[in-house]
Amino acid sequence: MLRRVALSAASLIVLAAATTAHAADAVAPAAQAEDAEVSKVIVTAAPYAVSANALTASVAVLDRTDLDLAAPKGLGDALAGLPGVRSTTFGAGASRPVVRGLAGPRVQVLTNGVGQIDASALSPDHQVATDPGEAERIEVLRGPAALAYGGSAIGGVVNIIDDRIASRQPTDGMSGRLLASRGTGDDSYALSGAIHATVGPMVLTLDALKRESKDYKIPVYPESARQLALEGETAEGGAGRLENSAVDLETFGAGLSYVGDKGFVGMSIKRTDSRYGVPGHAHEHEHEHEVGRSRRLHPHRVRRRRGRHQVHL
Repeated sequence: MLRRVALSAASLIVLAAATTAHAADAVAPAAQAEDAEVSKVIVTAAPYAVSANALTASVAVLDRTDLDLAAPKGLGDALAGLPGVRSTTFGAGASRPVVRGLAGPRVQVLTNGVGQIDASALSPDHQVATDPGEAERIEVLRGPAALAYGGSAIGGVVNIIDDRIASRQPTDGMSGRLLASRGTGDDSYALSGAIHATVGPMVLTLDALKRESKDYKIPVYPESARQLALEGETAEGGAGRLENSAVDLETFGAGLSYVGDKGFVGMSIKRTDSRYGVPGHAHEHEHEHEVGRSRRLHPHRVRRRRGRHQVHL
């Protein structure tokens, strides 16, 4: 608009001063409104929805575009690149975020602002109940503001927003997404999609995710020579693949919400079937059993297999 006004002022010199002044007055509010609209980010990981610029705490947001460009992975690995965030190391299937050196129950993981019901906070080799492939946005809140979710959340809060209960009507009555990816390091593939459709004031949401990978390739033997010497073992098979690093995940979800002028209300359901491995190795244990007056020692081998403990006597 400023360029068009300047050209008009060059041809009509008599009206130049009045035109330029009027254009500056008209453009300034519009430019300010446009800048305000672009910089506006609502953060729902806070106790109430506010602009990100108004928060004194450290906040990081990954939107759907960021998640689409990233490789399919667990929650901890997906957030490991953010400042102050790392991941637990229990394989590709079980990764939970570590915020500022704190993990487990010190980092609260939420879904749409509600705490998750899973065992990942107490046992780090358990998978988080929500996969990043389901999310529309992931927010990480660090600092004292995280204590609003309880005294144990001193590390931070991770809020996964899946939009399964729609809060607004989709554009043109329907919207959706579809993503497919392929990996060569672990012979993996991932498929995910979601669709939102309206029927009057009701919004129906359907989403699905399938992620599968085999044991990933490694250039060296998974255990060092020093570790093998301490355990009295020898390298078997050499370099190749890391045993028990495979993942097989399926998730299906549906939601129905009523969106009105004064708000929205809805319900959702989700089913997750996950089978994954925890990398490890065979080692010896001795259990002591009492039979009558005598005691016998029975050595057996324990090996982790896809998240389950198999005992071989």
